[in-house]
Amino acid sequence: MGWEFGTCRTGAPIGAPRKCTTRGIRSPSEGDASVFGVSSSSPLRPIVLAVSCLILGFVGGWALANVGGSEVALPDANVDVTVEQPAPKTTTVAPTVVEPPARDAVTVSVLNGTTRAGLAATTATQLKGLGYSKVTSGNTPAQAGPTTVYYRDGAQPAADQLAKDLQAQTVTAIDGTSLAQSTPAGTQLVVVLGT
Repeated sequence: MGWEFGTCRTGAPIGAPRKCTTRGIRSPSEGDASVFGVSSSSPLRPIVLAVSCLILGFVGGWALANVGGSEVALPDANVDVTVEQPAPKTTTVAPTVVEPPARDAVTVSVLNGTTRAGLAATTATQLKGLGYSKVTSGNTPAQAGPTTVYYRDGAQPAADQLAKDLQAQTVTAIDGTSLAQSTPAGTQLVVVLGT
C-alpha cells in the first residue's frame, strides 16, 4: 500500500471517476527512485556515483595511511649531549709533621711504677746515651699497665720521639692527671715505667 498526497478536482458527479494528480511524497515502491534529487533516468546519476566512490576512496586511503591521525611520525631525535664537567679540584694536604725538638733540649722525668728496684735510674742512663741531657729519675706508686709517656701542652712531638726511643705504646697529655700537680713545671715529659 502506498502513500499519496495530491489534489482531486471537485465538481465531478458522485461515483464518477475522479481525476487526481499526485505531487509531493510518494511511496518508495511507486514511481521512479531518486538519489540526492537525481532520478535514475537522469544523465547525472553516473557522475554522482563516480564522485561518491572517489571521495570514499580518498577517505579510506587516508585513514589506512594514518595521515593526520592522532599519532604524528617525527624524525628520531636521539641526540647525545655530553657536557664536560671539570674534574673536581682535590688538594692533598700532607699531614703537618712537626719535627720534634733536639733530644738535648727536652726535660724528662723518669718514674719507676714497677716493683723492680733501680729501673728508673737504668732507663735515665739509657736516655742520656740517646742524647737526652736533662733527665731525672725517681719512684712513683706501683701501677698496673704499660709504660706511658706523658707530655705537657705543646710537647707532643717530643713525647712521640721519646716513646719511639723507649718502644712505649702509650702517649697521652699530662693535663688532668695527678702527675700534672706533682711534677715540676719545667718538666716537659714524664715517663712512668710499667709492666
